[in-house]
Amino acid sequence: MEESDTNSIIDFPRLDSSWFLEKNKEEIIEKEPMSSIPISFIYINLNNEIHRIISEKHELEIDEEEEDPFLSKETILYLISEKIKLENGHYRLLDILLFNIDLEPSEISSFPSCSFIKNISFLDDIVIPCSLPIFHSNNCLFIVFREISVPKKPSLVISKQDVSVLQPDHVITHHTRKKRGLVRHTRKLKEPSGSL
Repeated sequence: MEESDTNSIIDFPRLDSSWFLEKNKEEIIEKEPMSSIPISFIYINLNNEIHRIISEKHELEIDEEEEDPFLSKETILYLISEKIKLENGHYRLLDILLFNIDLEPSEISSFPSCSFIKNISFLDDIVIPCSLPIFHSNNCLFIVFREISVPKKPSLVISKQDVSVLQPDHVITHHTRKKRGLVRHTRKLKEPSGSL
């Protein structure tokens, strides 16, 4: 077999994908607002590992004056206060990130190399920009918590010697054990008389 024959066997024809792009252009008309958005609450432990992820879907609010739906800052603060406690761990808010593909229909074929993740403040309403329906299932919100170490309160240990130092000299305290538990008896010492 000649070398030219071998190359012709290995060389595959190129697939024409233009039909796929044309079909998508027909289906994709314009951007639409989302009615709800998935929210993932991510918990990072003291070892910098993802300890747990809780995912929920939340309805978005729509204002007649604004085109894009949003989550109000009150809703976000409520969600943070509700989710910041997990089991016995103590957490603080680390970040709120919005992943939203807000490309125009004309940009899909080129798909620009840009980041679709934005850092969001919880002090404002979180606006979810309208996007093409094919991207609605990809858009989501991440609320990230980091575990914090809480110093343990020192326990107070009192020895018998410390107890005697804490009590006044003229009071003697002793304990007797009865059937129902420890009973405390206190009596005053007689003070020496002043007359001789």
